[in-house]
Amino acid sequence: MKETLHIFSGTPKNARWEESAEGLSNARERMEQLAGTKPGKYFLFSISTRSVLAQTETFSQPQRVPESNERSAVQQFFDELCGEMTPDPH
Repeated sequence: MKETLHIFSGTPKNARWEESAEGLSNARERMEQLAGTKPGKYFLFSISTRSVLAQTETFSQPQRVPESNERSAVQQFFDELCGEMTPDPH
């Protein structure tokens, strides 16, 4: 019989229970799925051995910074807005 393992987010000192899974491979796979959808720290805990059996940490994808020659939609909007507000010298 496979052991029921518990998946937690956070750290062992500040943990939040997420769910349980049967067996180490199933629990590890589920932990990775959770970490992929909601970045952060996760670990698997075994009640029978009172130990952390696996852990992972994922990070959110940083937003790409536009190249200096690219103009963002916000920059274009403000350029157009400011152009409309500039009085015509004629």
